[in-house]
Amino acid sequence: MGWEVPAFGSALDELGVEFLVDHYLHIHGSGSNVENYKNTATDIQTLAIWLKSTGREYIWNVEDPNFVETLEYIPGQNLYEPEPGQHYFKAPEELMRELQKSPNILGLCYDEMEHMLLSNSRFMKKGAIGDVPAWADTAELKLPEAYALAIEKLIELKAYNDRFGQMSMVETVWPVMHHLFARTGWTLSPKLMKEGWTPVPLAMAMGAAVQYEQTGCDFWVTPDLWSNVGYPGHSTEELRSALLAGHWVGASRIYVENLDWDNPEKDKHHRDAHGMKGSLVFFEGPESYRVTPYGEVFKWYSRNYRAQHPVPYTWRDARCKVAIVRFPDSCWGARGSWFRDRLLGSKIESSTPETEAWFSIWHQLTLGTIPKTGLSFHSKGAAGRLAPRFFCPAPPMLVFDHRVGNEHPDFDFRGAELLFLTGVEITRETLITVNRHLQKTGAKAIMLKSLVPDGFKPNSSWLLVGSFDDPAVAKWLKPLLPQEDEMQFLFGDHEVVFKKINRDRIQVFLNGKAVSPVIESDSQTSLGADATEIRHCAVCKENE
Repeated sequence: MGWEVPAFGSALDELGVEFLVDHYLHIHGSGSNVENYKNTATDIQTLAIWLKSTGREYIWNVEDPNFVETLEYIPGQNLYEPEPGQHYFKAPEELMRELQKSPNILGLCYDEMEHMLLSNSRFMKKGAIGDVPAWADTAELKLPEAYALAIEKLIELKAYNDRFGQMSMVETVWPVMHHLFARTGWTLSPKLMKEGWTPVPLAMAMGAAVQYEQTGCDFWVTPDLWSNVGYPGHSTEELRSALLAGHWVGASRIYVENLDWDNPEKDKHHRDAHGMKGSLVFFEGPESYRVTPYGEVFKWYSRNYRAQHPVPYTWRDARCKVAIVRFPDSCWGARGSWFRDRLLGSKIESSTPETEAWFSIWHQLTLGTIPKTGLSFHSKGAAGRLAPRFFCPAPPMLVFDHRVGNEHPDFDFRGAELLFLTGVEITRETLITVNRHLQKTGAKAIMLKSLVPDGFKPNSSWLLVGSFDDPAVAKWLKPLLPQEDEMQFLFGDHEVVFKKINRDRIQVFLNGKAVSPVIESDSQTSLGADATEIRHCAVCKENE
């Protein structure tokens, strides 16, 4: 195991690592049940001893079922089918009790758990041909029933983990389901960099965490070096920007994927990784390692910058100028992409103009940076055309779900001056709460006509539209739009601006004062955004 290798501990010490979200721990499945338990328990016990000796904390990343069809912990039984016809991970009770013995083992991270629901476990079979419901069998359900079942199953799985004192955390790639996890008390860890635009996962996850803070949910971030280009798929300076972003949005914890994975496809990575082995480090042997250029950036943050720049707020203080309110139907732009277009994993629910309507909002808020076709580089119109980038202009914004008025009847929408009501459903209680906020503050709201209830009589604070492409929307939104070189945030009385240096690099300003340096760098930032550039990057393609 990694922690048994001397170089492993030495590398973590040099990098300044305090906790791990780790894939090294695997459940044994090659012997009898007794043998498999004994071997796995021994690994957990060895890990616990190492954690105690180093003072580090540990979260077990249980991603294996995403890509593995079967594991026979008990011979003849598939551990990854805890319910008939469903594919996901639920750790055996005896192993949970072993985890519980160590105070340094905090819980389980379900990596891209939302992805497995939406894809119906597609990647568990070679060739991405899997088609089995994941942790909630929503395959034949309409959206309201699928949503209700997903909530029920998340509550159930978290309650199981809670029995053994283990945190439930989700690491998300599609920025569309945070509110389901937050409502059920899960810790959120949206991926930054990866394959999307920075403001989207931040506004989604922080909005969800703020709305459902009472459930005990938390907000972390994970800069992820994978991209649709390869691994490492992002520049070293984009990693620095992502670390700065996690720091200044007040995330409770930040961790980077990946520590040491060495991509065997040497032609698939970002140009900054050309000729490089490993990720943050490369282990040359059990006694030796070397820190990569990406590791040097991580070390700069963890050992230098972080302690010298305390943040005078947390994510719990997030405020906004623009709020989006919508039912979390999971629509990210799968229609027309190579991914399955199955909202909340349902084979009978696919994208509609109503579920896709919010793409136009994001397009306008980001001054046209995010296309109208979706929120991922995999969406139609973006796939194969747009290269990785960190910077994206945006005003201070948060996203709340359709039930925010049910949860908080007197909600102030964290100071929003303009609210967008979109999607397929807004509860009566939320509509009342929105109207009350408009009356109290003078804020305005723009709502899809398809959401207007019978008898609703709008006043001058309301704009009802059939599409957010309506020219009147741009007129209402114009006073709140950012400068083209600013990504803006609000936390309590503090204003935070990520100022663009180039598409990968930012300088951070807190209340008008620069709080991050402009560092000279040899990073080969991608400056264009067309197919020619993508092919050029692919000479040194990356992947996670």
